[in-house]
Amino acid sequence: MRKKFEEAGRASPYVARIESRLRRLVKKVMTKEYGSGWESRLHRDTVLRWQETKQKRINEGRRELPDLIYYAELGDLLEVMNRRDHFKHFVSKFVRREYLQELFIRVSPARNAVTHVGVVIPMDKLTVMTEYARLQHVLGDED
Repeated sequence: MRKKFEEAGRASPYVARIESRLRRLVKKVMTKEYGSGWESRLHRDTVLRWQETKQKRINEGRRELPDLIYYAELGDLLEVMNRRDHFKHFVSKFVRREYLQELFIRVSPARNAVTHVGVVIPMDKLTVMTEYARLQHVLGDED
């Protein structure tokens, strides 16, 4: 069992980097296309959940993050990017919707295991590392 927790520890930084890069990308693209209040384009429940998460973190004594997007979960990022009227702004990076969806499908098992203290198997760790490398290639130095 100890080995499985070690795998989670090794996968965790890659999961965090993937989420961080995607959050920054969403913020940059959506702000460019719709302005600083772009969150108002999203489903009200999504924005409320982000606000609740923000308040919860602040109540826990964590510092306040600069933008609401930093309280989004991985699935929320897919929802924003994959939306019919939004994907056109991300197509230059992901080319086709399926690529974007596959990224999230492949990363989710390790992400969920890391986040919820589950078991990360070696294949999940390798998958997350590979997806991070792919994302680095797609985004390059910008995001």
